[in-house]
Amino acid sequence: MKQRSLAIAIPGESMPLEAVRCYGRLMLRFMSHPIPRLSHLSQAMFSASILPYARAKVVEMALSQGASHVLMLDTDMTYPETLVERLLAHDRPFVACNATTRRPPIRWCAKDKAGHEMDSSKGRGLQKAGSCGLAVALIERRVFEAIPTPRFFFEWTGAGWRGEDIWFCDRAIERGFQPMIDHDLSREIGHVGIHTYTCEDVAGSAQADESSPI
Repeated sequence: MKQRSLAIAIPGESMPLEAVRCYGRLMLRFMSHPIPRLSHLSQAMFSASILPYARAKVVEMALSQGASHVLMLDTDMTYPETLVERLLAHDRPFVACNATTRRPPIRWCAKDKAGHEMDSSKGRGLQKAGSCGLAVALIERRVFEAIPTPRFFFEWTGAGWRGEDIWFCDRAIERGFQPMIDHDLSREIGHVGIHTYTCEDVAGSAQADESSPI
C-alpha cells in the first residue's frame, strides 16, 4: 500500500499552555505508537496576525516538504493524542472536526449544505458539511493542488464577513472534494478562550438563550 507523509501546519501566533500540553502529548504518541503507512512527519509553522495569510504560508511550507497529507492545527485548540491516527483512518481527502466558537454565545462552526448548524453533540460518525472551520482538519495534498491561489480569502459579502475557511470549503467542493465532519472526534476537542470551550458549552449556551429575555 502507498506510504503517506504528514505535515502538521500551525498558523497563528502564541499557543496557550493547554494547547502546548496537547501538542506535546501528540508528539509523544507519534514516538511511542507508529502509525501504519506513515513514513514521514514534518512541521510547518508561521506566525502572523492575518489568518488567511498565515494559513496560506503554512500550506505552502507543508507542500514544499513533500507532504501527502496536511493537518491544519490552530494554536488555540485542544485535542486527544490519538487525533492523527483517527483522522487518517477515515481515508478521506478532507475530514475535519467541528470546533465551537470561543466567545458567547457558543455555537458549532460547521454548517450543512442547507446552511444549518451541524450539532456534533448529537451526530455520530462522519457527515458531509457545506462548510467548516479548519482549526482541526486533515486535508490531502491533491485538494490544495486543485485549488488556485488565493486558497484562503476573507471577504465582505454585503450581508457580513465571509471567513477564509468557508472560502476554502467552497472551492474544494467545486472541485469535487467533499468536506466531512467527524462528530465523535469533535466532542473531544476544545477551543481555548477565557476557558476551554467544548460541546458542553454549546448545550449550556442554548439553554441560557432559551431562558433569557429578548
